[in-house]
Formats: sequence, C-alpha cells, structure tokens
Amino acid sequence: MLGNFKIRWKIVISFMATLLTAVVVISLFSVYTMKKNAMREIESFRIAETEQVKAILKNYVDIAYETVDSNYKLSQDTAYLQDRYGHRLRSIIDVGSAVVADDIAAVQKGTMTTAEAQRRAIEGIKKIRYDGGTGYIWINDTGNPYPKMIMHPTVPALDGTVLDDPKYNCALGKGKNLFVAFVDVCRKNGEGFVDYLWPKPTKGGLTADQPKLSYVRLVPEWNWIIGTGIYVDDALTDAIAKTKQDIKKMRYDNGTGYFWINDMGTPFPKMVMHPTVPALDGTVLDDPKFNCALGKGENLFVAFAEVCRKNGEGFVDYLWPKPTKGGLTADQPKLSYVRLYKPLNWVIGTGVYIDSINAAIEAKGKDVDKQIKGMLINICLMGLIVSAIAILILWVVAGRISDPLVACARIAKQIGSGNFDSRFEITSNDEVGQLAMSLKEMSLELQQSMARQEQSLSSQRQVQESVKANAGKVQGAVSELVRMAGEMDSQATIIAEESSSGAAATGQMSASMNSVSQAAELSQANIASVAAAIEEMTSTICEIARNAEQGRLVTDGAVQCAGNASLQVDALNKANDEITTIIETIVEIAEQTKLLALNATIEAARAGDAGKGFAVVASEVKDLAKQTNDATIDIKTKIEAMHSSTGLTIIEISKINDSIANVREIVGSIAAAVEEQSVASRDIAENVAQAASQTREMTGVFSQAAETTRLIADGVNKVNSHVVEVKDMASSVNVSAERLSLVGRELLESVKYFDQPG
Repeated sequence: MLGNFKIRWKIVISFMATLLTAVVVISLFSVYTMKKNAMREIESFRIAETEQVKAILKNYVDIAYETVDSNYKLSQDTAYLQDRYGHRLRSIIDVGSAVVADDIAAVQKGTMTTAEAQRRAIEGIKKIRYDGGTGYIWINDTGNPYPKMIMHPTVPALDGTVLDDPKYNCALGKGKNLFVAFVDVCRKNGEGFVDYLWPKPTKGGLTADQPKLSYVRLVPEWNWIIGTGIYVDDALTDAIAKTKQDIKKMRYDNGTGYFWINDMGTPFPKMVMHPTVPALDGTVLDDPKFNCALGKGENLFVAFAEVCRKNGEGFVDYLWPKPTKGGLTADQPKLSYVRLYKPLNWVIGTGVYIDSINAAIEAKGKDVDKQIKGMLINICLMGLIVSAIAILILWVVAGRISDPLVACARIAKQIGSGNFDSRFEITSNDEVGQLAMSLKEMSLELQQSMARQEQSLSSQRQVQESVKANAGKVQGAVSELVRMAGEMDSQATIIAEESSSGAAATGQMSASMNSVSQAAELSQANIASVAAAIEEMTSTICEIARNAEQGRLVTDGAVQCAGNASLQVDALNKANDEITTIIETIVEIAEQTKLLALNATIEAARAGDAGKGFAVVASEVKDLAKQTNDATIDIKTKIEAMHSSTGLTIIEISKINDSIANVREIVGSIAAAVEEQSVASRDIAENVAQAASQTREMTGVFSQAAETTRLIADGVNKVNSHVVEVKDMASSVNVSAERLSLVGRELLESVKYFDQPG
C-alpha cells in the first residue's frame, strides 16, 4: 500500500500508525482497569451496605424477640401467676374455711359430734361453685406416703381412695405427685400454692394438659387439706394478646419500619399479626401475589418458614411494592430478617427496601462512566498534541534519512548508464554512508572488470589462430594412426590361434601330475589318522593323570580341614569347662543371696510395722535369687549336654581323618600307573609321526610337480587371453582412430567459424 510513497512519507506514516495503535491500546487498558476497579469497589460497597442493613434488621428483630419472650416467660412465671390469681383463690378458700370453722365451733360447743360436723362441712363445701360451675373445692387428708381423697365434688369415685396413681405425677414442673405436694406445702407453711399440668374439661371433652394453679390450706383440727385451683392458660392468652399489641406498636425508621408475626403452618403459613394490613390477620398466606421471594417466584412466607425451620433465623430477599405519598410504587427489592420463637411457633420478622443501595450503586456506576469519558477526552487531546509535535520532528529526521538515499539512487543510475566518473559527496558513517561507499567500490570494480574483459577477448583471438594452424597437422596424424591400427588387428588374430593349440597340450600334462599327487595324499591321510588316534589316547592319559593329582590335592585339603575342626572342637570343650565353673560360682552367689534375704525377712518381722517396706524388698530379693538359681541350673544342664556332644564330635572327626588318609594312598597309586602309561604312548606317537613326515615329503614333491604343470598351463591360458585382449584393443584403436579423424574434420570446421568476421 505504501509502495508509491517516498521514504520520508513512509517513515512518518509508519510512526504515526504505531503511535496511534499505542494510544488506542493504552486507552483500552486504562478503561478496562478503571472498569474493573470500579466494579470491585461497587461490589464491596454493595456487600458493606447489605451487611449493615442486615445488622440493623437483626438488631430490630432481636428487640421484638425479647419483647415476645419476656411476655411469654411472665405468663409462665409462678410468682406472677400467684400475684395475678392468688387473691381470688384465697377468697374462695376463705369461704370454704369459714364453713369448716363453723362446724368445728359447733363441736367445741358440744352441739354436735365430730363425725356429724365433718359430714356437714363436706356437704357445705361440695355445694361451693364458681366460674359458671366449673370451679370447685376438694378435701384430702395428710396421709403418708400418699394422701387419701375425702371429697371430690366432680369425681366422687375418688372419695376414700389413696391418691398414688402415676397420672398425678405432674406437679411443680418435676413430675411430683400432686397431692403429696399439697401435703408438703401445708405441713411447711399451713397453706400455699402448687402449680401443675392438668387436662381442661370443655364441651367437646378434655383438652391436652394445661397449666393450672391450686391454693391449699390445712385444717389442723381434722388433718384436712381443702383446696381449689384454676386453669391459668388464659394468662398465656392474655400474654399473647399483649404481645401482639406490643409488637404492633413497635416502629422504627420514622414509623415506616414495622414487625409482623406469622406461624409455621404447612403447606402455607398463617398470618398471626400484621400491623399495616390487619385484614391479613388469621388468613392463610397462599395468595399468588406472595410468590415473589428469592428471585424464583417462591411464596414469601413459605420461604420465611423454611429458613426458620432450617436455621432458626435467616434473611430472605424478594420484590414488593413500596408505599409512597402517591400510593404504591412498582415492585422494589426488599430484604427481610426472620427469627423463630419456638415456644409459640411464631416467625417474627421485619424488612426494609434496599432500592436505596441499588440507587447508590447506579450513581457510582454513572460517576465511573463520567470519569472514563473525561479520561478518554484527555488522552485524545494529549495524543493530538504529541502527534503534531512528533510529525514535525519526524519530517526533519526523515528528510535527513531520505536525502542521502536519493543521492545514492541517482549515483547508481549514472553508474548503470556507464558513467563511472560520478562524485560521491556523502561522508557519513551510518548505513547510508556505508551504502555510498559500497556504490563507490562497485564503480571501481566495474571499471576493472571491463578492462579484464578486453584483455580476455585479445587472448581468445590468439588461441583461435593457433588452433587453426595445428588443425591440419592433427588430421594427417590421425590418418596414419588408422592405418597402423588395422595392421595391429591382423597380427593379433594370428597370435591368438597359435596360443590356443599350446594351451591344450599343457592341460593334458597337468591332469597326469594331479593323479599322482592325489595317490600320495591318500597314503598321507591314512598315516595321519593313526597319528591322531594315538594323540587322542595320549591326551586322555594326561587328563587322567591331572585328575589323579587334583584328587590328591583335595584329600590333602580335607585332612587339613579335619585337623582345624578338631582344634575348634577342643577349644569349644575348654570354653564349656570355663562356663561350667562360672555357673557354679553364680549358684553359690544365689544361695548366699537367699540366705541374706531370709535374714532380712526375719529382721523385718522383728521391726514390726516399721519393717514392712523392707520385708517386701527382702521378699523380692529372695524371689529373684530363686529365679537366678533355677536359671543357672538350667544353663548348667544344657552346657553339660553340649559337652557330651562335643566329645562325640571329636571321635567322629578322628575317624574321618583315617578315611581320608586311605583315599590319599589309593589316589597316589593311580597317578603312578597313569604316568607309566603316558610314557609308552608318547614313544608310539613319535614313531608314527616320523612315518607321516616321510609320506608328507613324498606327497609334497608330487604336489610341487603338479603345481608347476598347472602354472605352465595357466601361463599359456593367460597369454591366450592377453592375445585376445590385444586383438580387441587393436579393433577398438581402429574404431577410435576413425572417430578421431571425424573429430579432426569437425575441428577444422570450427576453426573456419572463428575465421568469420565477428
């Protein structure tokens, strides 16, 4: 693309393209870095803001949770229940006590007997009712270990029975017998409260166990206990109602923040209390509009229940319309924190809109975009300024580079047209100066080359003249060579025929000499076979002699080994004797130790309690001495057995020495006999060798004569073959001479070509 531009423009354009590319790359990298850092900063901001919101929500819900827990625990507190219901229970028992007091006074006045007074009191108390007939007073005695029921107005079957049924083990929160608890509190204080769990009768039957509080009072004159009780589940009901009102009134964030309560019902929870939408109270929360949680359309309150069922508390994000002065907005992101209150199976929660966080994040994103835009504008302005300055500098520098190149091109053009007198005014030492120097050297080299070419043309003309003068002489010599080659071919044919007849006669003589030589060689082979057999026998005898000598050496070694073994066994025997002596010494020491231990035991017994510890040590020493004595006796027995085995070993080694000596004598006899046989075999071998030598000399003479005859025949055959070769070569010379004559004629034609005007 830049092929038609001058060098100056190429340099400027290339540099500007590089500069522009660098600016673009730097800009893109800067934008990427700023975007990445901004996204990291925004994400950190979002996490920090969200965590702050979560902490605030958790603190708010913890406050509401403590309110619920306080009201619930208060409804279960015995002191609270006694304070709330005690005055009423006392008033009722006061009425019953007054009835009994009147009858006791009658007995004291003598107007009736005790039995009559008690029957009258029982009838009077049985008639006392309150709370619409559900409240009553009973009477039991103070029997031990379990009281007996005197009168129960609603369950007369209990009258006269001992109250030891396990179903009464429900008092004081620890499974104590209810009536035993009544007796204990009356014996201690004369009256008091007892809390317990008991089924509550309703129109539909008995309910599950409900909390109940009873007040009992002792009638010491008759050992009666009169008492009454009321169910205090309405205290829990009151506490729940109070809790709902307390939570409903709780607000934060200028009154926009509130708390709600829903239960853990399945498949959909039920709203317990909602402060801003009371119409939801008591309704099952299965409306499709609640399917907005966790970004996957899950029911909001089901999500609350699930997170509480799994972890007891947690956060749930969802979308919900935001109330404003103008009404509800579109769905906005909201984050709620919920916590389970297990005693009531309630989910207490609150939530805040987090659209403000998203707005802050969006504002930060816009601010980053603004910063990036400003940075790009600054980069572009700086790029334009730098580019303008760079173009001016490059234009000057490129001119200094391109002008010498243009001068070099002009000089090269002049040299190409044959003008070698061009002036070289470039004196720099850079690449352009080197190029000018190369052009100058090229000009000088071209001048010298043209001078050498002229000299070469002159020499060529002289050679042409010389070739032309000698071409005629060559042609005459070639003709004479052709004539002589023909005569040589004729003479070679005659010689070949005569040499063939001489070769046939020589071959017959060589065959006769070969027959005589073969007969002599057969005789020599028979004698050689006899010599080989004798040589093999001699070798076998020598081998037997060597084996006999080796056997003698082996027996000598065996005798020496047996002697060494005998010495080792003697040394072992002496060591056994020394060990036996040492063991006897150890046995004596062990016996002395036992005596010392016995004396120590006696002394310890005399010392009484002060010597008990020493007695234990003495007993241990005595046991150790006994173990040592037993062990040494065992070792001594084994050493004596080994001593006996060693003696037997010495006897056996002596027998082995005698046997080896006999073997050594036998081996010596065999070696002597073999040596005599070896001498006789060597004499026979020498005689056979002399006969074989004479036969070989005669065979050699015949072989030499046959070889001489064969060499003569080979010489004649070689002469014959050489004559044939000479004949063939003479024919080849004749053919070559004819070709040379043809070349001579062509040479003359070529010389004539050089004679033509150039």
